[in-house]
Amino acid sequence: MAEGMTYLAVAYLGMLIAIGIWTWTVFSRSNDLQQRIEAVEGKIEDSKPNSIVITSSASEEQE
Repeated sequence: MAEGMTYLAVAYLGMLIAIGIWTWTVFSRSNDLQQRIEAVEGKIEDSKPNSIVITSSASEEQE
């Protein structure tokens, strides 16, 4: 009986450690992804023009 309880205790501990490692990995990747998204959003904001100039190529050709 003691051997079975020891086996279950070790298995339970291993499962908790595995879940902890998996959770840490998920949150680590999530934070990395969030930083990448913020960097891309910042780059998009920097590249937006302040004003839009509309020209008509047809009127330029007629002149």
